[in-house]
Formats: sequence, structure tokens, C-alpha cells
Amino acid sequence: VALRVEHNNVLLDYLREQLSLLRNLSSTNQSSLAELIAALEAEISEYRHKLAHTEEEMKAHERASADRIASLDAEIADRDEVILSMVMSLSNISDDVSAN
Repeated sequence: VALRVEHNNVLLDYLREQLSLLRNLSSTNQSSLAELIAALEAEISEYRHKLAHTEEEMKAHERASADRIASLDAEIADRDEVILSMVMSLSNISDDVSAN
């Protein structure tokens, strides 16, 4: 997703450059051309905003996933300690039974 967002941002930059070139090349001040350029620029800005929002959502999901993985890892570590304690207790009981 991050690569796609980056790729789309590159394409949007390219479109902006092309619009700028078109504006500079346009020697006539046709209102329809100016309106088209303005509409395209607005659409590019809106799409860039949507991409930024998508990227932020993706990062939030990645952070949430990392937090959940850390939480699960902590739970497993706690269980490891309990299991190790049970093994030690069983070993002590076994030693006591063997001694008697």
C-alpha cells in the first residue's frame, strides 16, 4: 500500500508539472482552458489529500498491529513463566517422592 501511495504521489506531481507547463505554453487567455486547468488542479489536490489520509490509516493499522503483537508476546512470556514455574514445582514434587 505504501508503494502504491508513493507511486500515486509521483504521478500527481507529474500531473501538476504538466499543468504548469500547459499554463505557461498557453499564450491565449481562454477562459475554458483556465477553468479546465483549475478543475484539474483542484482534483489533484483532493486526490493528494485522500492519499495522505489513506497513508495515515495504513500507518495507524501498522501501529495497532505492532501493539497487538507486543501484547501477545507479553502474554506468551507470562505463560512461559507460569509453565516454567509448574515444571519446577513438578520437578520438586518428583524429587520429594523419589527421596521418600
